[in-house]
Amino acid sequence: EPTRLSWQEAWASAAAFDMGVAIYHNPAPQFQNMGISSNRLCMFLAMGVPVIASRQPSFEFLERYDCGRMVGSAKEFAAAAAEIAGRREIMRTNALRCAVEYIQAPQRYRELYQTLSQSVAI
Repeated sequence: EPTRLSWQEAWASAAAFDMGVAIYHNPAPQFQNMGISSNRLCMFLAMGVPVIASRQPSFEFLERYDCGRMVGSAKEFAAAAAEIAGRREIMRTNALRCAVEYIQAPQRYRELYQTLSQSVAI
């Protein structure tokens, strides 16, 4: 039986990927309005890995930052993969910029901490 990778090992290997994939087929609102709540998508971007994602409004920032493509079919997936492969370096740079400017994880965690600390007696 193959040994399962730890999450640290899995993400370390993912940093070497040419592109990441975040496809969500579930029609439930929590999947269709996921945006930056997708840990997979945000981790790829933070590592400078361009992403192919499900076509949905909450992922439009990928195309605005030119760090990924949204797809709705196998044909679109193939075209997105070919485009990313041909523009890998600029899209890697854009992925890192998106992580800093749009996702803003450190700032969002500070805001969450401040909100929670005001709500809970410490």
